[in-house]
Amino acid sequence: MGNAAMSFLLPGAGYFLPKTNTYKMSADMQAMQNAYQGSMLDGNTAMSNSGAKLWFGRGKANGMIADAQNRDNLIKGIKR
Repeated sequence: MGNAAMSFLLPGAGYFLPKTNTYKMSADMQAMQNAYQGSMLDGNTAMSNSGAKLWFGRGKANGMIADAQNRDNLIKGIKR
């Protein structure tokens, strides 16, 4: 909400904001989606926030992205 309001008040200011970390869900995680539905939902949320330019909450979004990447790596390790 705050990010949308700031973008409205200062249009174009997003060029000066750093992006959040990037994340793309692995094929292993997608293949095991029935067994790990909660992790899939978190992964999808992380992917939607990946690369976003945020005024507020960038640290929280990066933490969520890092958590999703860790779960993704854990599931890849289990699958092998």
